[in-house]
Amino acid sequence: MGSWGPEPWANDTASDWYDDLFEQTGFARRVEEAMRLDVSGDEETVRAAAYLVVVLARGTVWPGDRRAVLELAASKLQEMLDREDELDLPDHHLDRVREELQVLRDRLAGGRG
Repeated sequence: MGSWGPEPWANDTASDWYDDLFEQTGFARRVEEAMRLDVSGDEETVRAAAYLVVVLARGTVWPGDRRAVLELAASKLQEMLDREDELDLPDHHLDRVREELQVLRDRLAGGRG
């Protein structure tokens, strides 16, 4: 096994497993479709999908254009914050959205997040 780091995705075997998982299940496609929903009507679904990007779009885990999916998730979370009065989400939910958005921004900027 070729290993290049301590993370659970940082080896050849895991990378191949993630590739197979995403290909066989259509998981990434479904997450990206959910993030394209309207925030004002499907905010819980959009946030759930964006969270999966926060957790999984790192290293070699996410297939395809990882930067594009990070940008999409970040834009949707920012849209939630921009529309917080309209969405009427509790403050503690908004705090978590802000934290998740920061992780995505850090990752986009090249940080480890």
